[in-house]
Amino acid sequence: MTLMWRKQLEIGDETIDVDHKYLVCMINTVELTMRTPEHRDLLPATLEQLVEYTHAHFKREESIMLLMNYPRYYQHKQQHQLLIQELGDIQQKIQAKGEEEFSDEECASLAQLFRHWLLDHLVKEDMQMKPYLTGK
Repeated sequence: MTLMWRKQLEIGDETIDVDHKYLVCMINTVELTMRTPEHRDLLPATLEQLVEYTHAHFKREESIMLLMNYPRYYQHKQQHQLLIQELGDIQQKIQAKGEEEFSDEECASLAQLFRHWLLDHLVKEDMQMKPYLTGK
């Protein structure tokens, strides 16, 4: 199922919100590539783009947190590190699978990991920045 951006997910910083919208698109692209056998050869490249963009996004977000003296900076940065590790684990799992078909169950499991990875972090962690961003 495709992730859809909703205005309720905005945290109030244009840079971060644009990054989050793009991450939703990238996750949708990776999932679509994984589910479409004739495009499976594109999966390593699309996943690598997601990994690279995630690193860049986290650097931008952490810079913004430092600029606004965000009190949960270190805890949030630790969450970023855990998410990068989890994304790396997903990448390794997909690379190990190679050109093999993904079962519906495997696709659903990986899709769930992506949703957890982005939406849970956005809703549970990033939303805590909103009061600090709107007050800057």
